[in-house]
Amino acid sequence: MSNVMALYQERLNRIFKTINLEQADRVPVLGTYGTWSAYYAGYTPAQVDIDLDKCAKASVKVANDIPVDMLHMVSTRPAALLQSLGSKSFNYFLTLEDKRRKIAESLDAQEIQRF
Repeated sequence: MSNVMALYQERLNRIFKTINLEQADRVPVLGTYGTWSAYYAGYTPAQVDIDLDKCAKASVKVANDIPVDMLHMVSTRPAALLQSLGSKSFNYFLTLEDKRRKIAESLDAQEIQRF
């Protein structure tokens, strides 16, 4: 068995023992790659969301530097595609003034007075 397959089997056994409430050699570590993985690799979240090559490089860097037993998600949000479909979640291409205007438009008068 290759070294990679042995490591995979070790992690898999650890996870299944824990799921079955059996004693594992240690607690499994769950990795969740999100915004922080972009920063860790030297990118911004916008760069990772728009450029899938940078997203892959960020994910590989984290995986190589911080080993985990299982992975919850990799940060791949195709921002340009979602924007073209009308998503308002990814406003990377807006200026700061445009962002402020959009926020102000979405607040009602009572919310504005609280600020």
